[in-house]
Amino acid sequence: MIDVTRVPDFDAGKRDVNQAGAATLNEDFIRAVKGNDIVAVQKYTQQGADINRSFINAEGFYDFDYNDYYQDVEYASPLFYAFKKDKQDMAEILLANNADVNKTTKDGETVLALAGSDMQKNRQIVEARGFDASLKAHRKALNTMAEKKDKDAAHKAAYLYLRTVFTEKWQKIDNETVSRTQFDKDGMVEITDHFNFKSAERTRYVRDFELDASHMQSCFFADMPQNARQAVKEAWEELKKRGGGQGIDARLALNEMRHYSRRAAQKGMVG
Repeated sequence: MIDVTRVPDFDAGKRDVNQAGAATLNEDFIRAVKGNDIVAVQKYTQQGADINRSFINAEGFYDFDYNDYYQDVEYASPLFYAFKKDKQDMAEILLANNADVNKTTKDGETVLALAGSDMQKNRQIVEARGFDASLKAHRKALNTMAEKKDKDAAHKAAYLYLRTVFTEKWQKIDNETVSRTQFDKDGMVEITDHFNFKSAERTRYVRDFELDASHMQSCFFADMPQNARQAVKEAWEELKKRGGGQGIDARLALNEMRHYSRRAAQKGMVG
C-alpha cells in the first residue's frame, strides 16, 4: 500500500520544523516543494524528510465535458510533481538529494514518461544518480516516443536519444559474430560494428539520421590500427560471454592476430 500524505496549501515557512515530529517534517517538506521553495526543500531534506514520499495535492478544476468538479491528484513522489509542473530547478535540487528516478506509479510509469519530447528533462532524468536503464518501466517512454517520432523534430530527437539509452551495446549475431552499437551524444549518428571471428573481419555500418545517409565499410583485423585492437579483444570476450566462439581459435582476438593472413581467414582456415 502506498503511503500517501494529503497536505493543504499554506506557507512552509510558518512552521518551526525543529519542534515537529517526522509527520510534520514531511508535510512541511511537501508544502515547500509545492511552493517551489528551494531553500526550504534543501533544509527539510537535510533534516531527514522523506524525499520519495507519495502525496495527494488539491488541484481543483471544473471538467465541462463531464460536468463535474475534480480536486485531488496523487503524485508518486515530489519528483513526479516537479516534472509534471515544469519546475526544473526543483527537480534539479530533488535529484541532487538522491530522489528516486526509478520509482513507479500505480500505472507502472516512471518520471521519464513525463519528460515527453523535452530533451532537457530526458537528460536530467537519464543522467541522474541511480538511473536504471534495465528497468522495464522506463522503456515505456521509449515506446511512446517511437509512436510519436514522426510527429515533429523534437519527438524524433527524443526518440533517437532514448534509443541510445536503452539499446543493448553488445549483441550476439551467431556463433562467429558479435555486434557493438554506439551513438553520438544525441543519437543522431548510429555506428554498429560486426566482429566476425571466423573471417577475422570487422564490418562497420554508419547511419546518420540527421542527413538520412548511411554507409558500410569492412576491414580485416590484421589491417586495423593498433589503437583499435582493444575493441577486438573486448568483442571476443563479449562473444564468449554469450556462448559464441565455439571451435574458433582465440588467438584471432589476442596478440597473435596479425599472424593470420587475410587469404587464410577468408577460406575459413582458422580454428
